[in-house]
Amino acid sequence: MRQAHNRPLTRHSIAVAHIVSFNPKERIAMYCMYCGTKLADDANFCTKCGKPVVREAKEPLPEAPDETAALDNREALSSDNPSTASSTMAQSNQAGKTVPLVQPEQTSQLDQTNWQNQADPQGDQSNQAHQHPFGTSLKNAMEQTKQRSRRRMPLVVIVALALALAAGTAFAAHYVYTTFVAPHNQPAQEQPTQDAQPENGAFEQEQPSSQEQEAPSEEDTLAAAQAEAAQTYENVLDSYRTYIKDVQSAPDDEAMLMLSGDIDNMEYPNVYVGDFLIGIDPSSIALEYAYQDIDGDSIDELFIRQSIDDPSYDTPIICAFDFNDEGYMKRFGESIVRGGYYITEDGQLINRGSGGFDTNASTLCSWNGDKLIKEASVGYTYVSDADRGNPDSPYELTTLKDGHELEETVTYSEATEALQTFNEEHPIADDISWKKL
Repeated sequence: MRQAHNRPLTRHSIAVAHIVSFNPKERIAMYCMYCGTKLADDANFCTKCGKPVVREAKEPLPEAPDETAALDNREALSSDNPSTASSTMAQSNQAGKTVPLVQPEQTSQLDQTNWQNQADPQGDQSNQAHQHPFGTSLKNAMEQTKQRSRRRMPLVVIVALALALAAGTAFAAHYVYTTFVAPHNQPAQEQPTQDAQPENGAFEQEQPSSQEQEAPSEEDTLAAAQAEAAQTYENVLDSYRTYIKDVQSAPDDEAMLMLSGDIDNMEYPNVYVGDFLIGIDPSSIALEYAYQDIDGDSIDELFIRQSIDDPSYDTPIICAFDFNDEGYMKRFGESIVRGGYYITEDGQLINRGSGGFDTNASTLCSWNGDKLIKEASVGYTYVSDADRGNPDSPYELTTLKDGHELEETVTYSEATEALQTFNEEHPIADDISWKKL
């Protein structure tokens, strides 16, 4: 209100004053002029401070002024002559029984009067009512509105603080759970799943990792080793083919030298012929080869023998070659004419040797991928030169069985019979597929 007195009257402020204070269709509430408490229409004393209620003389409210006339009055107020506008507005207010408006130069006097009334609440009530018939009620209403606004502001602040406190509490609870509680509870939750037993009573196997899944299986590894062994054996056969070709194309003297024993040099790697080819026409040399697994490692061994068309003649192998899963090839089972190896039906090697008609031996061997192991043997020889070949002559018989060696003197007939029985117990395999080299 004070601000309203300190600034000049405008069309807007006059219109607001007219609408707020002098709307004949609204009923103006009564307030105590001392404490500002809202009063009932028929109250004689203030219910808060007990001061008597001062009422102004009631006059019949005139009808609402014509809006056109009000607009004319407002246009007059906005003219360049303030005194004319003020007097016109005052006459209009007198016609409508309104509060007389003061000139701008009288604003300071009214303001001083209002402050004196506030400073001296015990002053002349009739004077205050006469000067401001509706000022007290309007002022108290505005003060109440301000008080209600002040009461609402703490409520908004309290709600905001409550929301902030709730959000902080939720964040703190989440942080404590994820940092301290969850890591300790996770193993306990996973343990029953790992130890749980399926319904069929068998534990589920752990899934192999990606590296284990990519690792080749045992079958794949074996197939790769067999393929590598086959390629290595083919290189050996090529060495033999080159050797035979060179022998057949060499002069007779050089060819016989090439056939006279072990041909094992860098020119013909892994080629071994022993003394089987001595005296054979170089142009008629023929060899055969076969694959057989005798050590049980699922990788075949390569066997080479001399090719003879006479089926009654048991042709021993010249030598054998083994390739292990480490990529290493080894030659074994090297034979000579007086002591050649044969493959038995049970997948072993038997060496049948002879020193003449009265000196013979057969030795059964097994191959373990590294060396030949002597399993059993039977052999005999004469005791004296005077009794050689006599069926009843004494002969020394040597027997190896189950790791025990036995020497005894028997007749020649008993010695030859023991050797024949041993050879029949370990017959030579005749179902091996031999191929021409």
